[in-house]
Amino acid sequence: MDTFTPSQINIVLQVVILAILCAGLALKKKKKFFFHGTIMLIAVLLNVFSFLLVMLPSLLSLEVIVTQPASRFSLVILAHASLGAVVIALAIWLTATWHLSSDTRKCFRRKLIMRVTSILWMITLLLGIVLYWYLYGF
Repeated sequence: MDTFTPSQINIVLQVVILAILCAGLALKKKKKFFFHGTIMLIAVLLNVFSFLLVMLPSLLSLEVIVTQPASRFSLVILAHASLGAVVIALAIWLTATWHLSSDTRKCFRRKLIMRVTSILWMITLLLGIVLYWYLYGF
């Protein structure tokens, strides 16, 4: 029986999170804003869980960042980690302010930040896939 590594489980989880994000966007287009917000909250919580249990320990174990900080690999890692930190912070802030507010009109004022967060999330995901491929292959 094959066992799966945390990194393998995480890459699958990231694809699941991407599907959840797409479902959330579809709900937004249908103007089902409460369900959109709930789906996005689930995606954020799964991503934070994934970050704390898999990605952060993995990042902290990579010595190449210290020994070869200017290498292409280190730069991709640092770009992924930096963008990921920004995305997580923005996503937590967006979902927390949505969840704590009873007025959905405030959400509409954050539309640009939501779009930027979505774009950065996709870039971060692509960088993560590149890192996974480099480290483990497919």
